[in-house]
Order: sequence, then structure tokens, then C-alpha cells
Amino acid sequence: MARGACELFNCDIGIGTTGYAEAAPENLINEPFAYFAIWGQRTVLKEGLTESGIVYGGNASRIEVQILVSEYVLSKTLGWLERTKGSGDHRK
Repeated sequence: MARGACELFNCDIGIGTTGYAEAAPENLINEPFAYFAIWGQRTVLKEGLTESGIVYGGNASRIEVQILVSEYVLSKTLGWLERTKGSGDHRK
């Protein structure tokens, strides 16, 4: 999903998340969680996956889980951008 966003929109970075924002016992999901991936396209670096993982929501509400995941992934994205700042030209 993250890579596809970069390719579809011809951009330097793509983010993808998927998961459950609330428990779904009927699907054997007892705790909300989200997988995430960040795909970077900085030319000096190897293109590809920069980070991926899973965020667990514990007993948080649906909205709290969505906020938790958003803030976590955006924080990881910002960290990646800060680490690669000035690392070369962006894709042309």
C-alpha cells in the first residue's frame, strides 16, 4: 500500500496502515491493532521500505486507537524525514 501510493502519486514517501480499530471477537481479534509501513523514495538511499511494524491499542476506544496509530506512524515518518534530510535530490 505504501509503495503503491508512491508509484500512483509519483511522490517521495508513502504510508500505509491496516488493522482493527476495535476488538472483533467474531474474527478472534481481542485487542485492536494496526500494521503500518513507510516507503521512502529518496534517490541517494536505497529505494524501499524504511520502516514497518505493528501498533497495539490495548483497551482504548475506536477513536483513541485511530489517533494512537496516526500519531505513532506520523512520528516514525517525521523521524525518517529528519534522518534523511539533505541526503540528496528527490525523485525528478
